[in-house]
Amino acid sequence: MREISHLGGTILGTTNRGNPFCRPTKQPDGTIKELDRSDALIAVGGDGCLSIARKLQDKGLRVIGVPKTIDNDLESTVLAFGFNTAVSGWIALHSGLAGRADAILIPEITYAIDKVAAHLRRKHREGKPCSIVVVAEGAKPVGGDVTVRSRKASRTDRLDGIGETVAAQLQELIGTENRCVVLGHLLRVAYAD
Repeated sequence: MREISHLGGTILGTTNRGNPFCRPTKQPDGTIKELDRSDALIAVGGDGCLSIARKLQDKGLRVIGVPKTIDNDLESTVLAFGFNTAVSGWIALHSGLAGRADAILIPEITYAIDKVAAHLRRKHREGKPCSIVVVAEGAKPVGGDVTVRSRKASRTDRLDGIGETVAAQLQELIGTENRCVVLGHLLRVAYAD
C-alpha cells in the first residue's frame, strides 16, 4: 500500500461503473483471480459497490464490507459514515461558499422563502443579472417540514425534491426563469464517463 495509498480511488480499477458481473462477457473470474492472491477484499461503498462485493463473496472471495454512503440507504445499517455530512448542511454550505452562492439553505437553519426572494430581488436591483441558491436535502421552511419523495416499496422514503420546490417558489415570487440542477447527479455522471 505504501506505493499506492496516495493515488486515491480504486487501485484495481473496478468501481461500481466497472462491475465485473455486468461486462458484456459477464466473466468476473479475472477479477477473482487477481483478488484471490490477497488476504481479503475490503469494499468501501454504497449499495452498488457492496452488491458487487457480495457476489464476489458468493464466488469464494474473502470480503469485508464497509458501508459508506451519504444517502444512508443501506439495509441492515443504522448509520453509514458519510451520512452525517449530508444530513448536516456541510456539503451544501461549503459548495455554496466555493461557488459564491447568493443564498444557502441548510437543515440547521429554517428559511422563509419570502425573505430569500427579497434578498435575490435586491441583488438583481444592484445589477447582478443572475443568482445561485444552494439548497441542501433536509432544508426546511419556517414552520414546515423536509421534502420527501418515496422510493421503491422495498426502500425507505428519502429526502428529495427540495431544490425543485424552492426553484418553483422563487420563480413565482420573483418572476424570473429558474433552473434546478442536482449536483450529485452531475458528479456521478461525470465520474461514470
